[in-house]
Formats: sequence, C-alpha cells, structure tokens
Amino acid sequence: MVARGNAVAMKQVDYLVIGAGIAGLSAAARLARHGETLVCEAEDAPGVHSSGRSAAFAHFDMDAWLVRALTAVSIALFEAPGAQPHPALFVALSGQEDALDRLEANYREWAPHVRRLSVAAAQEHVPVLREGDGGIVGALLDLQARKLDAHAMLEAHRKALLAAGGSVAAKAPVTASSCSFVPVSPISRGWKLSVNSVSVAGLSRPGSTLMNSGWIWAPSAGFASSNALRPAIARWVSTGQTSGQ
Repeated sequence: MVARGNAVAMKQVDYLVIGAGIAGLSAAARLARHGETLVCEAEDAPGVHSSGRSAAFAHFDMDAWLVRALTAVSIALFEAPGAQPHPALFVALSGQEDALDRLEANYREWAPHVRRLSVAAAQEHVPVLREGDGGIVGALLDLQARKLDAHAMLEAHRKALLAAGGSVAAKAPVTASSCSFVPVSPISRGWKLSVNSVSVAGLSRPGSTLMNSGWIWAPSAGFASSNALRPAIARWVSTGQTSGQ
C-alpha cells in the first residue's frame, strides 16, 4: 500500500497475472481485451526462466497425453515470425523398436501425416546416419513440425498486451505472505496482495481474476500457505467470485 496522508492508494485491476513468461504473457495479451490487466514479473525482463530456456520446437514426442493435446491445439497459433516450418526426424537404435512404435502411435493421433522411414529412407535426409552395429534401425519423419523463436513469441504477446492497454511490471515480485479473499472496500470483497509494497486488488465482480503462471516460484511468495488460492496441479486461476481452490 502507498500511504498519502491518512488515505491509502490501491491499484485495482480486472486481471493480475503473475509471471511474464510465455504462459503469462500469452494469457495476459488476450485478457487485456476484456479489462484492466497487469503482469508482475520478479526478474528484470520477461522470459528469464523456463520460457528463455525452452527447447523451442513444436512436435509430439512427449509421453504425456495432455501435453500432446495442448501442443495440437497450439500449433495453429504458431505463425511467423515466432515459428517456422522445420522437419523433425526421430531415429531409433537397436533395441528401441518398441519405443519408436509407441512414438508413431502417439504421433498419429494428432499428426497423421507423420511418416515411418526405413534406414535407407532416413539416410536420404541425413546421409551420415549409419546402419548395422551402433547404427539406426528406423526413423519417424514429421515434415510439418515447427521451430519456435521464443524471443519473437514473447515479444509478440508483450506488444499485443500493451496495444490492448495492459502493462508489465518488471522487478515486481509478489511478496504477499498470504493471498486470500478479504474486504477491499466497504462494500466489496475480493483478492488483495502486495507488489513492491503497493497493494493490488481485484474486486469480487465477474472477470476479476488472479492468475499464477509462474507457479514454481509461488511458495516463495507465500502462496503455499494460502487457504484461498492453494494450487491444485501446480497451476491455479481463481476469480473473485469463489473462495475454493
């Protein structure tokens, strides 16, 4: 809170997003079309942690079905300059035939265009691949995979957020010892927390939403002890209309 005489200044927003990585900025860019949106980032700039260290390649070589499903619905949004078509070749060594079969089955659920290649066919794409002792026994080729430019994607979302009237606060860690639904005005209830000693609040009206996209650092901000906003699967979104998880 910022004291001004006997008064206390409080910033009220419709959407507060914690974390300016790819998840936070992409969500905030869309939320900003519907209300006052603020993104709080603890570091000096967006995308410092997971988003900045991403492998930055869109494909379906993931064991978790949910991750493959999320990738499938996201690929249509991956456009230049943030993404460029780039073939992906997956190779299997002797003893990995079953793993290649599973990969093909998982892949075809979302990308039926994927091609199973013989060793000779794989060598047409990558001549240095060997057959025989220590060589490959087969491969899978996805000609529609995409190479991602993490910086370009972050910048596109950041610019969209600003264009819609939203804002990003760098060096702005959320420092609340707890986050719960409290009176934020004589007639309203909602959520309230502290960002660089400035109180930020969302009233309990439709659309007043607090989103934690930097969940891995949430316990250091005290959210682990919060009864109102305890993470369910390491991510949470809570509105001012509920008091549950």
